Amino acid sequence: MEGLIIGLVTVVLFWTACAELLKDQLNIEIKNTLIIIGVFFIYSNAYGPEMGLKICLLFSIFLFVSIYDTMTHRIPRFVHIIIIAIGFIGVDINWVISQALPGFFIPSIPIFFLNQLLKQQIGLGDIKLMATGGFVVGLQNGYLSCLVAATLALAIQGKHNKNKAFAFAPYLCLGYLIIPFFTIYT
Repeated sequence: MEGLIIGLVTVVLFWTACAELLKDQLNIEIKNTLIIIGVFFIYSNAYGPEMGLKICLLFSIFLFVSIYDTMTHRIPRFVHIIIIAIGFIGVDINWVISQALPGFFIPSIPIFFLNQLLKQQIGLGDIKLMATGGFVVGLQNGYLSCLVAATLALAIQGKHNKNKAFAFAPYLCLGYLIIPFFTIYT
């Protein structure tokens, strides 16, 4: 029960801080905090408070990144550090070495070099989000998440905006939430 209360307070404080950072650019309402509290309770009951806290914090930061990138076409630098910190919740050193570090480097490095060849069509913030998301979900889930994100982006944006820039981070965030949902970061 203590973990549940600590997690709940942490998530509310985190989202309140994000809302404060965005107050000049976005109108964020209390309903977002209520959604996050609901997500926390569902995952805490299903997988324990530690995993509930991890998933809920990821949901919070990904929601923040999605909204911010959609509005500004930028990803704040500090979110990558927060995502890495969230990635350490509930994992041991073996998982970090075998999944998190390869998930950080292997999917994002080829995309970085491909981006250089394509004259920087993908923002560096998106590539860093791929790396940090891969750190949290691991190598296999990181690849699958990026594949889902690219497929969704092409399906939704490809029809409407063929030559227009769009925010890719919301699709990455959705991919990092959808794919691991089926495996719960194992």
